[in-house]
This record gives sequence, C-alpha cells and structure tokens, in this order.
Amino acid sequence: MTCKDSYVMRSCLLVLSLVLMMSLTACSNDDKDIHNVSVSSPAAAADSDDESPLQLVWLTVDYWAEDKMTGERLKAANARIRELGYDFEVSFQGISDETYETYQKGIEEVKKNKQGDLMWTGLGDGDAPEKEGTYYRQIQLGNLKPLDKWMKTDLGRTLKDQYSPLEWKRVTYKNHIYGVRNMKEQGVFTCLILTGDQINSSGLNGKTDLSVRELYQWLEEYRKNPEHKFYLDWNYMNDYNTSFSELGYIKLCDGIYMTPEGTVENVWENEDICQLWMCFTSMKKAGQLVCDDSDGLDQTYQGKYTAALINMTGENMDGSYLYQPDGAKVPVESHTVAVPFLNKIENDVHGVTSWSEYPDEAMQLLTLVNTDKELANLLYFGLEGKDYQLKDGVAYTEKFPDTYCPANPKITYFNQYEANGSGEKEAYYKKVNQRYQLSPADGFVPNLKKAGARDELLKEVESFYKTLLEGNDDPKKSIQKFQKKLKNQKYESVLKNVQRQYDNWKKRRAKSEG
Repeated sequence: MTCKDSYVMRSCLLVLSLVLMMSLTACSNDDKDIHNVSVSSPAAAADSDDESPLQLVWLTVDYWAEDKMTGERLKAANARIRELGYDFEVSFQGISDETYETYQKGIEEVKKNKQGDLMWTGLGDGDAPEKEGTYYRQIQLGNLKPLDKWMKTDLGRTLKDQYSPLEWKRVTYKNHIYGVRNMKEQGVFTCLILTGDQINSSGLNGKTDLSVRELYQWLEEYRKNPEHKFYLDWNYMNDYNTSFSELGYIKLCDGIYMTPEGTVENVWENEDICQLWMCFTSMKKAGQLVCDDSDGLDQTYQGKYTAALINMTGENMDGSYLYQPDGAKVPVESHTVAVPFLNKIENDVHGVTSWSEYPDEAMQLLTLVNTDKELANLLYFGLEGKDYQLKDGVAYTEKFPDTYCPANPKITYFNQYEANGSGEKEAYYKKVNQRYQLSPADGFVPNLKKAGARDELLKEVESFYKTLLEGNDDPKKSIQKFQKKLKNQKYESVLKNVQRQYDNWKKRRAKSEG
C-alpha cells in the first residue's frame, strides 16, 4: 500500500466515524479534483471543505517561521503541494535559536509531545567548539531517522541526484545519511581579483589557478609600479584572522597544518609561504597594500585598488566580471589561488524526526522542496508581484532573503530563480562543486597534550603574519628569528607527534572502512 493509499484509507475511516457518531452528512465536494488546484489561487486548497489534508509540521527557527511563512505565502505553497497531487500540507513551528541550549530545549519539548515531522538541526555551539556539531548531536540523541532506505527508492534517487557525491559524504554519519543541508556552493575560493589597467594585462596569460609561488612572483612585478594599490581582504573585526588553509594547506587545529599529501608541516619553513608574506609586508610598508579598510571590497570594485586577494564563492563571478547584489556587473580578471578541502557538515541540516507518525510523507515533502521549482521559489521568495518581481528569470526584491538562511526549508538552490543576479547557476553549481574535495583528515582531532603542544605557541604560529604586517623590522630577519624560536621551543617535535597520531588514525579508519 502506498503512502497516498494509506492516507485515503485514513480519510475514509474518519468520514465514516463522523457519520456514525455525529449523524453528519458527507461533504458535497467529495468528488472535487484536487489535482486541478492552481497555485495562482492559494486559498483554494486551504479553504476547501472536501477533505482535511494531512498536516505536516516543519520545526525551524522562530523568526523565520513567524515572519516569513504565514498567510497567503503559506497558502500558496500548500496549494502547490496539493496541485502536485499530494494529500498533505505543511506548516512551520518556530523554536528559539538564541543559543544551542534554547534550541535543544525546544526540540526536547516538541519531542515529548511528538510534535513535528521535519526538523532543522540548529547551528553550531560556539561556546563548545570541541563538541560534535548539532547535526551529530541530534543523531546521537535519536532525534533523526536514517534516510538510507528512502535513498534506494525512485523518490530517493530523485533527491539524491540533486547533489554531488561529495555533498552526500558531508552529511554521512557512521555510514548513514540522516538529513540534507541548505547548500549551494560547497566552499569558498581564495581569489586574486584584478581591476582597471590590470585586466588583460597582468601577464598571467589566462591561468585559472595560481600556486602560491606564482602569486608572489606576480606580486613582485606588480609592486614595481608605485601607483598600484593592493587590497588584502583578511581583516575580520580589524584583525587578520585567516589560516593557511586559504593558501592550500589542511588545517588540523590552530597552528598545525598538513599538506594535501598528508605531511604535517611547519608552514613557516615553507619557502613560498615565507616569500609571499615578506612581499605582503614590504608592500604594506611602502603604502601599496591595505588590509584594514572596512569598505575595501567595494573600493576595489570602484577601482581604488587595482588588485585584491579575497575569499569568496565562485558563483559571484565568471572570470571576467563580478555580480553585485543589485544585479550590476563589475569587470574583473579572476584567478583562483586555493580550493579548500572540506570537512563533514556538523550542523544546519534538515531531516525527518524520529517520532514523526508520517515519515514517508515527510520524506516526500523533503524531496519536493528540492525538486519542484515553483514550490522552492514560493518558500524562498514568496509571491511573484507581491514579494518580488521577475525579469528574465531573475528575482528582484527589496526584501531580498539572506543567502544564508538556516531555517529555509528550500534545501537546494538549483531550482530557484536567481537572486538579484544573472546567468544560469544550476550548471555552474554542479560543475564547481566537483572541484571541492573532502579533507583526508576529516574527523581527525590531534591530542595536543600528548603531542607536547603549548597553546600560546600554536596561536603565535597561527597569527605570526600579523606580527610581520604590523611590525617595523625587516620581514626576512623577523621570519628567521621566529623560525629559531620555534626550534628552541621544540615545535618540530610537536609536529612529529601529530604526524604519528594522524598516521595511526588513518590506518584505523582504513581498517574500519575496509
């Protein structure tokens, strides 16, 4: 018996019992064709008296559920679901995500009352980064159903096709899939962006990807022109908190990095890294490099800086121009410096609650928001002509929804209109996501105490380039002095211990997977 048949039987039994107990007559609209309900008439499904569709509840963050998914917008979404031939509707129940604790408390309350069929797993616990993410904790608490059996059905395969194998690997926990994340592009690139007279005259000969060595070699030529000004976009809260993972390394923890080949390495002994930061430091001292401009990116696009090193998703550019939030295009020349290695997704995942009485219908809904363009756009943008204007397949709105919306039940961006941009993104997403790789060290956490590491020293390794940029000493001499300090404090011994831990962990993982 199918889910749909099951629901029809439940509806019939309900009607029969009402007739017997309350002597009511059957509704005169029993033969109305629900497949003909139009999304342009959202009230049709909600106001129909022919039957009461199954009500599915999506647990999500309170501000989104209360402010965005109500009234005509929700009616239109449910009308679309009915139009597609499904005998259920959806509503959204909000839970406060002010902290991890408030959200978890809310989940436990609805669990006790068996409320909710789908759930957002929440964001990470910033106060306890050493703990596993909220997605994993919901699994460990038994709050999510494994989706493996559905993935083997025709419906499941339809959902699975929306994502790359990497994306499914990132939500796999102990060989099982428990949910799907709000996701489009998998990560961010480190990009060299050229503007003004640098476009088509950089001498990079159309190279898409640059090594660190090629980057600093180009910088040495670039800085010969005193008119050139460079923007280094690594200024978060006026602090240059970046990591060498943005330059091709895999970060194991603060101050400890590994090459893609699996070698734990002292980044400050890498000649190319040192040459790059010496070049940056010299440029800053000469007034050619700025890294503390809060409007630096906007200023770059306006031509104040002729080049910039920034972190961004590739979706905002096509190599020859950048998309702006208002739909404008800024001419640029872009070159990727590093593609990051990604870890498993630890939070911000949607799944089916373990206590749902209607898991099949919940899974159908989870698939629908991934595969039906009209429904996805209703949930994300709202009603055309009211919440947004559509022009040439692009959605323009003054109420533009944040690109990051953790409560958004629209799981994939593939079936949506562009948001204040242009171009065909679906093909891009599927292509670009193939460039990202799952980190070979995903799941590995070094035991720093056993490795003999000191917190203070690791933080210094992490942020030494800030010392270079802000200092007045010769950068080469400063690096040599720091290298000597690391040797004296037995930093190399720490790296060797971490390397041994990683190698042993890798063997254990291979054995468990084999």
